[in-house]
Amino acid sequence: IYDSMQSLVVQMGIADRVLLTFAHLNDSVAVAKEMEAAGAEVLVSRGGVAGRILASEEITTPLVEIVISAHDLAQAIHECKRVTGLRFPRIALLPFHGVREDIRSLSPFLNLDIRFYPAADTLTHAELEDVVRQIVQDAPDVLMGGVSVQLGLRYGLPVVLLSSGMVGLRLAMEEALKVAYARRIEKERAKRLEVVVELSREGVVAVDREGRVQITNPAACRLLGLPDGSAGRSIRDILPPLPIYPCLASGETISDVLVTPEQESLMVTSRPIRVGQDVAGAGG
Repeated sequence: IYDSMQSLVVQMGIADRVLLTFAHLNDSVAVAKEMEAAGAEVLVSRGGVAGRILASEEITTPLVEIVISAHDLAQAIHECKRVTGLRFPRIALLPFHGVREDIRSLSPFLNLDIRFYPAADTLTHAELEDVVRQIVQDAPDVLMGGVSVQLGLRYGLPVVLLSSGMVGLRLAMEEALKVAYARRIEKERAKRLEVVVELSREGVVAVDREGRVQITNPAACRLLGLPDGSAGRSIRDILPPLPIYPCLASGETISDVLVTPEQESLMVTSRPIRVGQDVAGAGG
C-alpha cells in the first residue's frame, strides 16, 4: 500500500504536498501527532491505524479513510482460494476499523465460511497475539486481515492481506485534497477576522457554548483588565457582570447593558454566535 501510494502521488502531481510515512499499528497515534505538529492539514490512513487515530483524543486533524472496495474484497477472497487451493476455504477474519460489518453483510451472498474475530485496532499487541494463537488452535484454512497477517505468518498460518487498490487510494487522496483546501479557506477567513478584531478600538470577547473564552482583543484586555492566559477560562469566573451567559441561554442579542467591572462603567452588547439553528457561542 505504501509503494502504491508513493506511485500515486507522483502520478497526481502532488508528491511535494504529501508527507508519506510508514507506521505500525502501535505507533499510529504517535506518528499522527508528529505529522500534526509538522503542519499536516489532513491525515490519510486506513484500517487499524485509522481506527486508532480516530479513537484518540490527542489528534484534532481531520482524517480521510482509505476504503476497502468491493473489488478489493473480491480480490482478497480470490487470493484465499488460490492460496489454499480450495473452492470454499474456511477463512479466519481478523478485521480492522470499518471492515467487519461490510464483510459480515456480504458473506451470506458469497457462500463463504468466515469466522470473525475481534477488530485488530481494538486490541493491544499482547491481546492481538493471544487472538492469533486462538486462531491457530481453531485451524482455519487461511487467515485474512491487515496487521494481523504478520503474526499469522510467524505462527505458520496461510495468510492473505486485505489490501486497498489504486481506486480506493486515489479516491482517498482526492477527498483529502478537498478537505485540505477547505481548511485553508477557513484559516484565511479566521486570519482576516483576527486582524479585524485586533485592530478594533472597541473591546471584543467571544466565548464558546460553555462560556469559555475563545477570543479577546487588546482593547478588551485593557478595558476589562483581563489577565494573561484567559483563553479557555470561564467568562463567569473572570468577569461575572458581562451579560454573555444570558445571551447564551436565550439565544437573543442583549443590547446596551451598563456594567461596572473594576469601578469603570461600560456599555456592553452581546450577540449569539449561531451555526444553523444552534447557539455555538456568543460575543460581546
